[in-house]
Amino acid sequence: MRRSESVGSPMLVKLPTDGYWDTGEGGMAFFLIVRCKADEERRQTCIAGDIWWGEQDCVLSPRILDKPQCIDGGLLIGSTGQSLWTNRKGKYFIATLKDLTPKGRRLYHSLKRLYGQVNIVTLLDT
Repeated sequence: MRRSESVGSPMLVKLPTDGYWDTGEGGMAFFLIVRCKADEERRQTCIAGDIWWGEQDCVLSPRILDKPQCIDGGLLIGSTGQSLWTNRKGKYFIATLKDLTPKGRRLYHSLKRLYGQVNIVTLLDT
């Protein structure tokens, strides 16, 4: 079984145990992003993905940051020092709702009920 790691936050993501290997390129971080509603009056200015994430080589799943976005908040829900790749699918591991732990799913659903738009984002830091 792959050892889950997380620095500075609880590990709310179950890492894959079958068919993925560490490419040695860096690590991955997993976030819940609360997006603003388009019809809401903003308390803050919209921010672009590159400002939110800083200097990163690759942002994965979903491509919500291709254009400027209004983001109300982001929560780090886990991280690992591994870059998890699978040859079978030809891609890096991308966390989805089914990959969250029971506590992670409860947090996701609570935020979704409160704020409406929540995305799970996987960041590959190479």
